[in-house]
Amino acid sequence: KNAFLVPLNKLPDAPSFGSISTHADLFAILNCFAQNGDREAFKTWLNEVGLPAFLLLSAPGIRGATRVLLAAELKRAEGRAATRLHKGFRLGKMPRALEVARSKKQLAIRIEPLRADLEHVVARVGGDLKLKDSSVAIIGCGSLGSQVAVNLAASGVGHLTLIDKELLSADNIHRHALGMSSVGEHKAHALRVHLLARFPHLTVRATDRDVETLVAEQQHMLAEHSLIVLSTGEEALELRLNTFFDHSVRRIHAWLEPMGVGGHALLTGEAMCYGCVFDRDELGLYNLASLVRRGQDFLRTIEGCSGTFTPFGFIDAAQGAVEVARLAVEVLQDETANPRLVSWLGNPHAFRAAGHDLSVRGAQVLAHGRVVEGAYGRQECEVCGGR
Repeated sequence: KNAFLVPLNKLPDAPSFGSISTHADLFAILNCFAQNGDREAFKTWLNEVGLPAFLLLSAPGIRGATRVLLAAELKRAEGRAATRLHKGFRLGKMPRALEVARSKKQLAIRIEPLRADLEHVVARVGGDLKLKDSSVAIIGCGSLGSQVAVNLAASGVGHLTLIDKELLSADNIHRHALGMSSVGEHKAHALRVHLLARFPHLTVRATDRDVETLVAEQQHMLAEHSLIVLSTGEEALELRLNTFFDHSVRRIHAWLEPMGVGGHALLTGEAMCYGCVFDRDELGLYNLASLVRRGQDFLRTIEGCSGTFTPFGFIDAAQGAVEVARLAVEVLQDETANPRLVSWLGNPHAFRAAGHDLSVRGAQVLAHGRVVEGAYGRQECEVCGGR
């Protein structure tokens, strides 16, 4: 609605139950609780636009709460009342200012304002308004990263930077935050449009540059963020990126296990980096946190060798995004959050039915469903040496 907003210096008393308000009643509220300049500006506007008109009032809440919004429609006379009101003028020819002056006894109908301001919507979901000043960079906007971005925006985080050079493919829409309308577009840019359309409080930057080049050239820009989330799904890439940052740059590395078995979120710190969860033997580098036994082949194909993939579903990505977002919010609320590794189990039934086995650690996580381990810097770590 096209309305006029008037701030009040005090919340008016609630009208009696079942009482009928008129234009004169609204004008009385403005005379008592509005500044002279605001009151006169409203009257000038009302005389220009005429009736019907919509008035929005903003008043201080009770006991320091956020401001209360009240809205009303100043109705236009109808039927016999309109005939009497327009006496001396043909219908529709009365000057608007005169119609307003003669309509003080007309009804003022209360309207319920639908609020989308950050203070209101975040409070309704139990969010933290302090997060509006936080900034998070998300490297990798695939199935997991895209849903992490949605969860952080919904939690009240005010600033996001999205980094991904890939295009959204049609075979990924059933586990991505974006859908068919974004196929063929860069994930980061399309996700930015999706987030801004949904969350009016948000500011979002997006880039489709190669992340290694971006990190090498603009490491300072990423380091200025409150937190960096890496969800590329590529161990080798994240190990290389891990070498660019020192422990002062807080990061969460997030990844999912194949076939919906589970996933992990690693919060780095002075005593732990991403390299600390890897070791090397005669077979090469392997992930110590893995929930699945080494040496198994999880690649699947529908179209032969040209279309191999590792299966996991939307629910698996959604569960991971919730775990990552919860950890991220905890970090943003407490800047001294200690590094930790969070691992969770999804649904292992299909995994086992396919003849696959959990690792020893996977069996331990299976017994609890979710495991949180503190920092364990490893002296063997090829990056930090277990500071």
